[in-house]
Amino acid sequence: DNTRLRFENVTFYARGQEIPLIQNFSVDIRVGTRVLVCSASKNNLQVVFNTTAGIDHQSCGRLHRPPLNQIYFLPEKPYLAPGTLREALMHPDWITPFDDKGIVLVLHKLGLEPVLAMAGGLDTPHNDWNHFLSISEQKMVGIARMLLACPHFAVMLRLRSSLSESKFELVLSLLQESGISYVNMGKYEHLECYDAVIELHEDGSWQWQNARGLPIRNKQASNEE
Repeated sequence: DNTRLRFENVTFYARGQEIPLIQNFSVDIRVGTRVLVCSASKNNLQVVFNTTAGIDHQSCGRLHRPPLNQIYFLPEKPYLAPGTLREALMHPDWITPFDDKGIVLVLHKLGLEPVLAMAGGLDTPHNDWNHFLSISEQKMVGIARMLLACPHFAVMLRLRSSLSESKFELVLSLLQESGISYVNMGKYEHLECYDAVIELHEDGSWQWQNARGLPIRNKQASNEE
């Protein structure tokens, strides 16, 4: 089923640990839903992200996710392999509806024209992106890749990390504009950008709440990640 991301009684464990982090996690996220998953523990978010992405199999229960060409996983620090900017933007196993004009338009929407210029266009090879792209710019290239992939779902780990507030809000608005449902695992903030909030508690419990009407917490507790 490519219209939902569903967890059935999933218990999450950290690698090599027997004590569960989150227990009996049962959530059905359908296409069109924007979800924030938050926790006081960054480790909890990392484990849930890894399990959802199939990176870590230390958890038990059932996870139903769309086919891999309909769900995109964006880690906190995306890796850009050596090659051209086009190769950094286009997943080799995904079919994108975008031609070169469409690619440039997505870069324009994200404010990445300087990156396109520094890269020498789409087809100039580079051995190490770290030489001329900041961490934030590399992350934005990963986000452009996600938008160009046009999945049904985007699952992101700490999207706000290394991005300005305006860039963060821009990315979420572009995801919504593109019809991409998203799950962001991050801090309890910008609730207006979500339909639901899932809080993971230190005692292993969790709670799903409708984002509308939830209280805005002290901004000092929601500083940039």
